[in-house]
This record gives sequence, C-alpha cells and structure tokens, in this order.
Amino acid sequence: MKIKNIFFDFDGVIVDSNEIKSQAFYKLFEAYNITIAKKVLAHHKNNIGMSRFDKFRFYLNNYIDDKRFSIKKLENKFSKLVVKNVIEAKFITGAKKFLNENYKFFNFFLCTSTPQEEIEIILKKKNIDNYFKKIYGSPLKKNKQISYILKEFKIKNQESIFIGDSINDYKSSKSCDIKFILMMNKFNDSFFKKYDVERINNFKELHNLLFKND
Repeated sequence: MKIKNIFFDFDGVIVDSNEIKSQAFYKLFEAYNITIAKKVLAHHKNNIGMSRFDKFRFYLNNYIDDKRFSIKKLENKFSKLVVKNVIEAKFITGAKKFLNENYKFFNFFLCTSTPQEEIEIILKKKNIDNYFKKIYGSPLKKNKQISYILKEFKIKNQESIFIGDSINDYKSSKSCDIKFILMMNKFNDSFFKKYDVERINNFKELHNLLFKND
C-alpha cells in the first residue's frame, strides 16, 4: 500500500544535533563532579530518545543528592545550552530539500522528546515548521504523540512510516503498529545490530525508498 503519512523524530533524523545534546548533558554536571558528568553522559548515550525530564529525574534519584539541583533548574540550564546551537546545526543530508519538495504529497508529522515550546521555537527559526501538519514534543510520551495523531487525522497504520534513530523511536512506532525506518548515525549502530529494521543514511535514500516503485 502506498505511504501517505510520515512521522519524523527530530534530533539525529532531521537535524544533526545529537552531539550538541550529548555535550550539554556533560556540561550541566562537569563543574559539579566529573565522575557524575561522565555517568550522565554514558546514560544519555545509552538512552537516546528518552526525554530530558525523565533523564533528569533518573539522575537526581540515582546520581545526585544535592538540594541545589531540581528538574526545573536543570531543564532551564539545558535549554539555554542547546537551543541556539540546535537552531544553527546542520540538517541531515537532504532533509530540508525533501521536506520542501514533498510536504504537499505526504502528511508530515513531528514527534520528538524535545519540550513542546522549545521544538516550536527551533522549527520556526529553521523555517521548517510549516511542513508539518502536527508537531508534538514532551512531556507527552512519543507513543502517545503517535497515537493521538493517528486518531485525530484518522490515519491508516499501513499507510504510515516512522523515521527515527533510537530504540525509543523503534518501540514507540511498534506499539502503534507503524513501520519503523532507522536513520543511521554513529549513536545508534551498535544498538540496532540485533534488530531487523530497514535502514537509511540520509534523505536521498528515503526518497529512493518511497519512490522506487513509481
């Protein structure tokens, strides 16, 4: 059946921003404790796609016993570290061209763990917000984001795909019975060795995949 709906993750899929987020997690705790900063970085890299809120809650429960830290304070500091850099980050090869040339032919949706207000600012600054029929960020979980979109737009699962780069993306798409396609990068290769998923490296490959039968 022809694909009509494409769900996208953001970091590592549309924009090359995973390293920016990784550096920010480390910098948040570097001055406090190098050992903890390294543990935070390792946890983050092993849980790409998990919301920063859930990560901060985990760190405060497991790594840090200091009342100077709170989830709200960490979120504010993290946002200041990343927003400007993500806005300036390069697109994944072919991403903007693909969105610009195909948004009238497909229904594009964005589902990300980046906070809602923040992702709306970033997309607007990068001039791609108008390509998406719906934009969802945290605190809503990604599987819920997908589920709500399916219901709101009365979408058929078999006419849809999800382009993601993390285990969280994979599990979220599978829980909603949507085909998952992995956008490969240096952060996810080792995690997906045991998974039988279709893989692409850029948007030219996505274009070829979608239009190979035309």
